[in-house]
Amino acid sequence: MVSFDFLGLGQMQNVKNSAIKALEKYGCGSCGPRGFYGTIDAHLNLEKDAAEFMGTEAAIVYSDSAAATTSCIAAFSKKGDLILADMGVYESVQSGLVLSRSTVRYFKHNDMNHLKELLDEVEEEDRLTGRNTLDQRRFIIVEGLYRNFGDICPLPKLIELKEKYHFRLLVDEAHSFGVLGNKGKGVTEHYNFPVSSIDILTFSLENTLGGIGGVCVGTEDVVDHQRLSGAGYCFSASAPPFTAVAASESIQYLKIHGSTLLPKLQENCNLFYSELKKSMKYLKIISHPYSPIVHLIINGAEENGKIEYYEYLKQERILEKVSKICLEDGISTSVSRFLNIEHYHPKPSIRFIVKVHHTRDE
Repeated sequence: MVSFDFLGLGQMQNVKNSAIKALEKYGCGSCGPRGFYGTIDAHLNLEKDAAEFMGTEAAIVYSDSAAATTSCIAAFSKKGDLILADMGVYESVQSGLVLSRSTVRYFKHNDMNHLKELLDEVEEEDRLTGRNTLDQRRFIIVEGLYRNFGDICPLPKLIELKEKYHFRLLVDEAHSFGVLGNKGKGVTEHYNFPVSSIDILTFSLENTLGGIGGVCVGTEDVVDHQRLSGAGYCFSASAPPFTAVAASESIQYLKIHGSTLLPKLQENCNLFYSELKKSMKYLKIISHPYSPIVHLIINGAEENGKIEYYEYLKQERILEKVSKICLEDGISTSVSRFLNIEHYHPKPSIRFIVKVHHTRDE
């Protein structure tokens, strides 16, 4: 219960067979960045499949999932621009914020009241300085499904605020794509909003789809801008063609069988959530019932708010002992780890991953 292969597509034989055939046809590497001599029809087909699946005008494929997020943020937001970011975003998003060199202000995790306070502050600064909103590019950046919490962003309120205050909304769906919605299209489908309601949307090929890399989907303008400004696209070697073919095969499978797979995954998530809720006394679930990423913290430790370093280590050691006991019982779990350079460290937690192929007894 530790890998992010939520739908088991990375283990499907037809996906493996497609990758093997592509490996025999193209060889292993693509030997160059996309803009030089690293683009092969497999990459173009994957971009077409991703755009068609999400219902957008175009898509751009990066050779690394983290690079898709970091490059996308830095391609659009520059020095002098403004970003309001959820303080709970994971490391890849945080790296993009740093690389953008923009002014970054953080709002409390999933706290729309605090976000509105920051937006009001910006509006007041505009009034006092006579600054026009068009003088500065402005973004709100969140995750669809938060890796470090397992909860879902309140998309309807985010769209309302971004339209009211004239911000652009960037959503990283690395962990919500293939997980949320009736067909796995992510947080927009979960809330029944059109994908076009999000200005910039990225997702990973490495979790649900069993591939390599990441994708940004959107309008032709959003995509074409990154072909010259996305550092990970311009300067990194493109992904091996066989991994692109594997991801395309997974998308086609998801397109046909998503309406069957997703209800089963959500049923497993709900079952796991409800059973844990009934049986736990000393641990607390902080994740959404529909989330296959389930985080447990020590009961009494609030999700937000800072704790002393020694208390953090104490909680971490307790959870490591719990994780070890789980492993002895044949259940593999992980205790969340964070880099020292990350802006915000959530409370120590044990992370479980629920998958579609888990049986009710498991």
